[in-house]
Amino acid sequence: EEVSNILDVWRTGDELQVTARDAIRTGRFRVDLKKKELGPAAPGSEDWSRPALVAKLPPDFTTDSGLSSWQDKQGGGAVFGGDLRERKGLWLMRKDAVPEFLAAGSFTDELVSPDGKWCVAAKPKGIVRINLETKEVFPVDLAAADGLKAVAYLTPRKKFLLVWPVSVPVPGKDPETRQEYCLLDPVTGESEPLAGDYRAFPGYEAAQPAGTRDEMWGGVDADLADDGTLVGRLNGQTLLFQPVWQVKGLSLNAATIWVDEKREILYAAKNGDLLKIDLKGMKIPAAKK
Repeated sequence: EEVSNILDVWRTGDELQVTARDAIRTGRFRVDLKKKELGPAAPGSEDWSRPALVAKLPPDFTTDSGLSSWQDKQGGGAVFGGDLRERKGLWLMRKDAVPEFLAAGSFTDELVSPDGKWCVAAKPKGIVRINLETKEVFPVDLAAADGLKAVAYLTPRKKFLLVWPVSVPVPGKDPETRQEYCLLDPVTGESEPLAGDYRAFPGYEAAQPAGTRDEMWGGVDADLADDGTLVGRLNGQTLLFQPVWQVKGLSLNAATIWVDEKREILYAAKNGDLLKIDLKGMKIPAAKK
């Protein structure tokens, strides 16, 4: 079956899998590394881009959501903004259940906590948090900003990581755009501003674990690293990034990589292709104490 675009890659046991999109759908495929071909779609994956997703979109549901966000890993369902039966808004989709309407309006960048209790979704100017047990919708008390969205759920802190762009004046030059971040407690609605840059975070709670319970693999692309992409460990508790390898001359998206640490191999989705990168010789020397 012809597939036009590989979007993501991960490993389930010994099997490498990818998210791929053809002309009519997005689904999962097995990767045959010897033949360099995609195998049959994994069972039950016809409408989803990650193995954690359990619901299935109704055929008459239309959405502008990316359909690639990690959703509830506990089997509770997935949340998407879109149109269904002439009702535009936020919908909760659960396996073998009738879709539930949560709120009216336009929503994007929906992200669900791993326990399936909370969702954060962006609106044209602002963001809301939704209690998926009571179906209550609460506005988040942050200054309205275009591009405000949740990009990760940090399990060690039980908070969402929010980001939004800010225009910064530069004397004698055009304004520069930088990212600002904060942590959002979905239960209380309280936010905590953060200093620093957190683009190394892969974007979704279900990122690839890296060693300890609090760590995941991530990367910083070329506009932050001096040359290429830094790949390393992220700590969801301390929010620190520890680079391990430097892939020179190649800008990679932290959300679309998978690290085989034992074999020192990096798999990455790039420009619709699946790349296999040998990391041997790319390790960053440990800092002297």
